[in-house]
Amino acid sequence: MTFDESVDRPALSLSSLEVSIAADLVSSPLVVYGNWPRNSDAWDEDGDDGDWDSLDRPPVEGLYFETDEWENTGKYGDLGRLTFDRLHAIRVIREEGLPYPYSPQPGCWVYVVNESPWLAEHHRRVMDRYGRSLLETSQHYVFRFHDEYVEAIAEGIWLDRVRRDAPFTEPLWHPQTPFGLDLPAERFVSASGIDCELRRSPRPDSDLVRDAQYCSQRVFQVNVLDGCSYELASIWIRNLDGVLRSHVIFSSAPGVVVARVEGFAQPSDFAEHWERELAELAECSRQPGK
Repeated sequence: MTFDESVDRPALSLSSLEVSIAADLVSSPLVVYGNWPRNSDAWDEDGDDGDWDSLDRPPVEGLYFETDEWENTGKYGDLGRLTFDRLHAIRVIREEGLPYPYSPQPGCWVYVVNESPWLAEHHRRVMDRYGRSLLETSQHYVFRFHDEYVEAIAEGIWLDRVRRDAPFTEPLWHPQTPFGLDLPAERFVSASGIDCELRRSPRPDSDLVRDAQYCSQRVFQVNVLDGCSYELASIWIRNLDGVLRSHVIFSSAPGVVVARVEGFAQPSDFAEHWERELAELAECSRQPGK
């Protein structure tokens, strides 16, 4: 396959994304992706599964990396972990340097590709097959290391630290974790007569807005009270390309955005959507045998 060099192509560029954990750029990361049967005979021929053997579920997908702690202290401490929000594609290239023009900055290792053809390609496929736009929700990330770089298309990223002797455990806390019942709630009755609870993130608005540049942040959660309390809908904020937007998702369709508005929305901005859902629940409960 040859390329016509006379054809003008858009000049790609990278924007750096400042993150809270600095990676050791000399060490290679461990990329974890996908699931496999836990009781498989193909784990390890010598029977030594190491950390994998202690898992009761597949490890959390993401990048596991050495931090710059060795450079600063001379000791190896915890590992860094970068996880994805709705990962669509990932690839690893063993090559020194990046194929995109960028301005190197000390310690910077996370970038976003502007006007990405790879993202546009995936957007077209997803739009044709599922009718969903990736351009409104996802970004093309590049993670730079010494002799390789990792690229991913995802709706967001999140970083935390994990113990070196147990790196594959679930995060102790994540901005997308459902709110627990121990969080104070405001009780209300829907227009269709269903008892509900509304909870709000205990985190300050400033922290939610700051972290929305990395991935969607759960701000409000509506629960239905029907013998027990279960989640019906949630309101999120996300900052993409410098624009803060809010969206609502129903737990019956995870990841499917029902409505979106600009700015930091309040529950009243999406009330009509969950009132409609609650009305359908109320109608269903009145039917014989329901």
